[in-house]
Amino acid sequence: ALRGHRKHRIIVDECKDVAQEAVFDVLLPMRLGRQGRFLFLGTPKRTGQGAGWFRMMFRRGQREEWMDKGYISFTAPTMANPYLTEGEIRSLMDACPDVKTVLEEIYAEILEDDGAVFTRLKEGFSVPFRQITPRLWLPAETVKFQPYDRVYVGLDFGRSVDPSVFSAINHRTKSQVGLMQLHRVPWPEQMAQVENFRSLFAPAKVVMVADANGLGNQICEELGARYGAGFLPVKWNYETKERDITAMRFLFDEAKIKMLAVGWQHDEFEDFEIV
Repeated sequence: ALRGHRKHRIIVDECKDVAQEAVFDVLLPMRLGRQGRFLFLGTPKRTGQGAGWFRMMFRRGQREEWMDKGYISFTAPTMANPYLTEGEIRSLMDACPDVKTVLEEIYAEILEDDGAVFTRLKEGFSVPFRQITPRLWLPAETVKFQPYDRVYVGLDFGRSVDPSVFSAINHRTKSQVGLMQLHRVPWPEQMAQVENFRSLFAPAKVVMVADANGLGNQICEELGARYGAGFLPVKWNYETKERDITAMRFLFDEAKIKMLAVGWQHDEFEDFEIV
């Protein structure tokens, strides 16, 4: 009922407690036709139903490609409040239950590597990259593949609103060697892009892996017919997904995997911490 009420300016406070649907399904349409703007405020907490989208929006305001679209982010920590005395700030700090809360509440810091799932993300997402097209990212230093290399290509096919993501990992070096993201691309073109992506890693042996549940079932049949033994369909359930995520956690925890330092990809893993 509120979406039809046009607004020039909308301020959302305590964003970590605001559901994503309230912002993107209700408030966002209210600025249409007004060239309206948002101001998002709140403490950058690790938990809360709005912690994920709030962190995502803050990150956008730190990146040049989003600044060009009108996004900007800054922090106003309690520590910098000129109206509070040193004693008052010390009292607030003493009232915090732990150091992490102090960093969030007093210093307005977004804590990384502190979620329930993945840690040491800064070390993991450390491979310099070059963006070949708006859809494709490769390592900045050209990788020469050998016939004994085995490259696994994970295929995550999106629905109408979600992007499809293809990610390639060299099993021998535990390094990400390719990343592709497709937005609203028809299925025939996606299949062609799968083949183009796969061809980048010759002469290595390439094994493609895709989720065969739900939407992926029909796609996997097509990929299996095309690539035979070079394709591995996986039907994940709660138990097997937990197993694979745990294996990935060990790779990050022990700094044994190196991912392309692409901003949106890092954010996906960071958001997964919150969930």
